[in-house]
Amino acid sequence: METLTVTSVFGMVVSQVVSLVVLVLVLLGLGKLASRLMDVPFNLPRLALAALVGAPLGSVGAILAYYGSFEALNSLEPADMEDPGYMSLMLFAMAVGAMLAFVGLELLLPRGTRFRPLAMVREARNWFGRLGRYRRILWILARHGLGGYVLGGRKGIEDTSVQRRLARSLARSMEEAGVVFVKLGQVLATRRDLLPPAFVEELGRLHSEVAKVPFERVRECVEGELGRPLEEVFAGFDPEPLAAASIAQAHPARLHGGEEVVVKVQRPGIVPVVRRDLDIIRRLARRFDEHTDWGPAIGVLELADGFAEALLEELDFEVEAANIAAVADATGGTPVRIPQVYEAYTSRRVLVMERLHGTQVGVGDLSVEEGERLARVLLDCLLEQVLMSGIFHADPHPGNILVLDEGGVGLLDYGSVGRLDARTREALQMMLLAIDRGDAVLLTDTLLDVVDDPGRSTPSGCGGPSGSSWRATCTGAPPRACGCSPSC
Repeated sequence: METLTVTSVFGMVVSQVVSLVVLVLVLLGLGKLASRLMDVPFNLPRLALAALVGAPLGSVGAILAYYGSFEALNSLEPADMEDPGYMSLMLFAMAVGAMLAFVGLELLLPRGTRFRPLAMVREARNWFGRLGRYRRILWILARHGLGGYVLGGRKGIEDTSVQRRLARSLARSMEEAGVVFVKLGQVLATRRDLLPPAFVEELGRLHSEVAKVPFERVRECVEGELGRPLEEVFAGFDPEPLAAASIAQAHPARLHGGEEVVVKVQRPGIVPVVRRDLDIIRRLARRFDEHTDWGPAIGVLELADGFAEALLEELDFEVEAANIAAVADATGGTPVRIPQVYEAYTSRRVLVMERLHGTQVGVGDLSVEEGERLARVLLDCLLEQVLMSGIFHADPHPGNILVLDEGGVGLLDYGSVGRLDARTREALQMMLLAIDRGDAVLLTDTLLDVVDDPGRSTPSGCGGPSGSSWRATCTGAPPRACGCSPSC
């Protein structure tokens, strides 16, 4: 009896091995045939992956087709399961299932597509993160009473009191939504040509009146970045901030040498939120670029990329310290004060710089003459930065302009700095000269030299393909005949 059992077991093992070998040979043959029919190279790893997925599904189908149910299969003896008809059907079904999985794999992931499980998991996690972020933003808008306005279902926005209430709710929503939306609100606050005064005033508070970070978290950030206790670096550190902005808040402090400084501390935990929001903005920009006429016309992709690049740069205070040094070197002769940076106490999230005593523009009352004088000084400084030096302060909103107690002007926050090459600076100089002389032809030429016209193709006689920039090279035609810049 024992010998018979061993023999039976041995026979079953041999039978299983033979079945497996036959299945592998059938799979290889069908895989080779499928590769020829689909005109793709034979790939053993992809065939093996398809077999792992399709063969079990085919075996389930064979069992259901031959026995009708799993209960009927469980009631059989082991010897009955060696029925040649059942085994043939099982092999055929597993092979067909594997081939169907192979075809599906080729359709979903064509040849050349790299299969990256970790990247797929990361993308799925990012997708759920974006979905949660969408839900949170919609909840913020609804909680502040803006859901109806977003959907376009409310009227009466022309009323001044309604505008004031709506503007206040919008400002609070942007503040609660995070850094990216605060920065967007700050940009909108400078567009008096687009928004009513109530919106400009309420959104303007986002420049400095953002919710404060608790001092204990500020202490943790400073000590973690500088690697020393707060008392070892500063002789005094005021827990009450001078201002709280979207990316950071500034605290007055005093070094052990007696120098009065301002410590700019980045808000804890904002980097992941900023990157996720910027990813959302980029995706929306791509959708607008692909599915609207106005998206490509205004360069929505370039705008989104530029906004994202500038905002990510603002997150690194070491970049801002380098920007301050570059602007100070380039415009050292102007009366506008630029704070000195203490590089020994500066890191990616902490910036220590000289404290300038004064009042933000718009907060204090200035006489007409004093206002004009300060405006001229500031304008001269910015024009010199743009036209002469090629490096300029790119975010001169009222929160970054300080009327100093001694009567001068201070320019703060160099997280966003622009740079121009010599050719562009020369074109801008010629543009101002054309405006001063009233020369419309020269103004047109200089405008075409610094901006692209994506809505028009290159005129006849200019080099470059249709739809390219008007800043092309002329091929023998006079400049104004072909519409090119004078340089050609």
